[in-house]
Amino acid sequence: MGRTSFTKTFLKHTGIFVTSVSIMTAMQASEDQLDRDLKFVNELEDEKLDGFILPFINDRIKENPDESDRYNVAIADIYIKSNKVSEANAIIKKIPKTSKYYNSGTFILGKAALEKGDFKTGVKYFTEYIENVKDKKDKSKSADEEFRSAVSYLSWAYQKLNQPDKSAEILKLLSSDPRETSLMGINAKLDTAENLKQEERTGGKKNNWRVIAQKTIPECEELRWAGADAITLFSLVGSGRAYYLLEDYPNSLKQLSQMPEIFDAYDDEFRKRGQESSAPGAHARFWMGKVFLAMAQKEKDAKEKTKLYIKALKKYLHVALKFTDFPRISDAYADLIYCQAELKKLGKNVALPKDLKKPQIKEQAVSLVTGDANKFFTEKSYDKAIPILLQTAVENRTREGVQDVLYKLGYCYASTNQNMEALAVADYLASAFPDFQKTPLLLLQAGQLSQNAKKIDDAMLAYEIYLDKTPTHQYGADIALKVAKEYYDRAMKAAKDADAFKGDVRNKKIEEAMKLYLDSIPRYDRIINNYGSRPERVEQAYNFKAQAYASAREFEKAAETYVKYCEIVKSKSELAKAKLSIGDFYMKAGSKLNDEAKKLREDAFTFPADSGARKTKIEDADKKEKAAAVSFNMAAKHLKELVESWMTAGGQVGAPSSSADVKKTSQDALLLLASAYDAAKEKKNAIDAFKKFIAQNPSSQKVPPCMARIGLLYYELNDYATSSKILEDLAQKFPDSKEAKNAYYNLGRNMYEIGNYAKCVEVFNKLFAQKIDITPSNLRWIASSLYDCGATHPKGGAQLSITAAKKLLGLIKTADKNLDLWVGDKTALSLNADPKEKAKTISLINQKILFDAGSASFYADDSKAAIMYITDLITLDANSPYLYKGLFVRADAYIKLKDFENARRDLNEISMAAITARKDAIASEAKCKMAQTFMMQKDYTKAFNAYNIMAKSLNVASIDGVGIYPPNLSNEEIEKLKEERKKEMAWIEEAVYQGALCAAKLGQKGNVQELTNLYSKHFPNGTYAKKILSLPPPEGANKN
Repeated sequence: MGRTSFTKTFLKHTGIFVTSVSIMTAMQASEDQLDRDLKFVNELEDEKLDGFILPFINDRIKENPDESDRYNVAIADIYIKSNKVSEANAIIKKIPKTSKYYNSGTFILGKAALEKGDFKTGVKYFTEYIENVKDKKDKSKSADEEFRSAVSYLSWAYQKLNQPDKSAEILKLLSSDPRETSLMGINAKLDTAENLKQEERTGGKKNNWRVIAQKTIPECEELRWAGADAITLFSLVGSGRAYYLLEDYPNSLKQLSQMPEIFDAYDDEFRKRGQESSAPGAHARFWMGKVFLAMAQKEKDAKEKTKLYIKALKKYLHVALKFTDFPRISDAYADLIYCQAELKKLGKNVALPKDLKKPQIKEQAVSLVTGDANKFFTEKSYDKAIPILLQTAVENRTREGVQDVLYKLGYCYASTNQNMEALAVADYLASAFPDFQKTPLLLLQAGQLSQNAKKIDDAMLAYEIYLDKTPTHQYGADIALKVAKEYYDRAMKAAKDADAFKGDVRNKKIEEAMKLYLDSIPRYDRIINNYGSRPERVEQAYNFKAQAYASAREFEKAAETYVKYCEIVKSKSELAKAKLSIGDFYMKAGSKLNDEAKKLREDAFTFPADSGARKTKIEDADKKEKAAAVSFNMAAKHLKELVESWMTAGGQVGAPSSSADVKKTSQDALLLLASAYDAAKEKKNAIDAFKKFIAQNPSSQKVPPCMARIGLLYYELNDYATSSKILEDLAQKFPDSKEAKNAYYNLGRNMYEIGNYAKCVEVFNKLFAQKIDITPSNLRWIASSLYDCGATHPKGGAQLSITAAKKLLGLIKTADKNLDLWVGDKTALSLNADPKEKAKTISLINQKILFDAGSASFYADDSKAAIMYITDLITLDANSPYLYKGLFVRADAYIKLKDFENARRDLNEISMAAITARKDAIASEAKCKMAQTFMMQKDYTKAFNAYNIMAKSLNVASIDGVGIYPPNLSNEEIEKLKEERKKEMAWIEEAVYQGALCAAKLGQKGNVQELTNLYSKHFPNGTYAKKILSLPPPEGANKN
């Protein structure tokens, strides 16, 4: 380290404000020739001509032996500058203690010891020097300055040895004024506390800096007894500084803001004397800036943080503009620039005055790295270089020339895997010396060394500081992408690792991965917003940002990012892919919204039916579904633009034939467009898009699913004929495809709807032959429909219904676990929230399956099976809503088996139950069928009696039921009763005719005539109007 540099700046933080001078100019010269010789030596030194100095001095000693001591002091000084302390020490020891130059030699050795950090040796030499000269009679200005420098050096050495009391005590030699002496001591103690605190914060052991700082507060108060003079003002600065060190910021501000008018007055007085750098107001404002800066750094509220940074900036700015020679001007300027940068991050741009200049250090800016430190650094003995460099940095942290020290210290830390220490040094270096060219390199080196050591978090921190402090550096865009990609890759790994878990743990891991994806977004934004000069990096950032949003299931934001990406990307193939991705992500956004709506509905049904919570959640679900529709429409909009505009001759991308990539994108876009239209419920547009895709890509594996979807869309449009044609073509052209096999169900339903039952049965037989899974809801339709076939009851259809019913009876056992497959999503949501209703619904489904199985078995000529299924139905629930129909089916089955007694038992049960329930039509149907069993047994008498009882009901009420309805019924209730009466009258009409027929067979002409007249009266245009007039003659014994 250069000696002159060290001397001029080592006390910059002390507040003692002494002026040091070169030893060579401080010595008293007795002869003009000697002064000229020493001046020439200084010139040789300035020109770096060290090799000429020693020969010149030795020649002068030979010529002037009486002045050998003085020349030897000069030689020692040269050795000290060359870091040859032992040689300097040997030279000084040659000088006898009686020589007038002995003390100057001791001074040089003391300072040399301090330069090496050997404070104990430094104390020894300066103590000896002071003891030798303090009582001397030499009161010249140069001697006084040398003495004051020695005292200051000794005080500083005591500070470094953590002996604040001795540091303060020795300063008493500099003033006869006890208050001034006390103030110097207080400042010395505060310097010690500040240095110790800095050491503790930079990794040193805990020490007693707090105790030292605390003790200075009452000492400062004791100095104020003389009134508002300069000492009092400096005591306020001292106590404010102490409170600042103790981080008691309110009390610090209280001390520093007292007597502002007095401070201003003294500042003016100091300025008039040319001593503005020592003005108390400069020191007060400097420490207030420190306080506001510290408060800002701790404040969490952005608004308050901004205010505090502004206050700090104003204090520093005042010091920088008004007190340009302030001892800590570099520190003030560095903090000022730091405040400006932090305010910019908070959205507050502060323009500094044009006349503000960076402080110029009056000394030569040389490296402060010592010879030993350089040696260890060069040898890569970084652990040995660190303590030397650290000591030098702590002592000179804001002075010019310390940059190289800090750079090498940071590099040593990074090279020894002390990453946090390296980053702390680099961060400080960037803040205090923003123009130092090696700062970015140190941060990059720290990052790279951390990466090499597999300390990725440390590397990322280094790169983040690099990007924050030196954003315009040439590697900024590359490092910014590296950082963003690291977060993205971490997210990918976390998502992959989540697959190793199950259940809630897996879901939590996936959420963590999604958060990591989102953490990468601002890193990509940093590239987009700050590195426009690197378009290739900006394109990459947009691309990764969109993918990060998509991986975090923020699909709409992913789409919006690609919209912006399309504005800058140059490659046509990448442009096409990006536009396709926009459509894809909007589609996924819609699907996600629909999933969220489903979840909201599930949650809604956990609340009571009449609760506000259920209503709110259902409303929210409706909003989600509407938003989903908007997303699907957005997807269709962008995909249509891509297909019909961009990917045409002269469009942004060009015709699909322009490249293989573009052609592939065109195929995908057209298919996705069809799906987007489909999701947006634009069925006709979807059909057209699917057809266009098939026409352009006839050999694509996607053709079968497209045809299947077209067939279903036509079905949903009620165009069953076209739907059937499409599905038949699918089954014919791609018989082995999954879609063809699944298409049989839709084709069979189409045939059913258009009444082609034979073809319908044929198709469903093929469906079951495929042995593929059929959903419960589809099986239910087959079971309940094919035995009917428009009341034609084909045996083949009935057999298919039985097959479906048997499958359903097996599946119903686990219906509680997949109810949505049976009743649909929305109904399942409601039922899952109500266990009782859910169990009831599953039971009803089971009852319906049994009823359909019984009915189908009857039409399949398996009466015994029909009886079995209906018996199971009644056993399951004696009050089943399918009870009446079921008993009718079982009665019919008994009749087929000629088991008339059991048939009449079931029919009688129906009749009695229906009468009780006022189901008169059902009761009449049962009575008629009961009478029919007697006719089948040729027991016309019993049959006649049963029919005649029903026929006589016409004599007690009108045909439309007027006169038999209870009073006070509503119009709606009356209409229902009328409908019931109409059904009942159909069976009574049947009873009148069949009764007349039985009377004819029995030869009962009177009864025949009575019933014929009754029929003609009530049913003049009835079904049997002609038949009742031509009844057959009596049978057998009943003939006259």
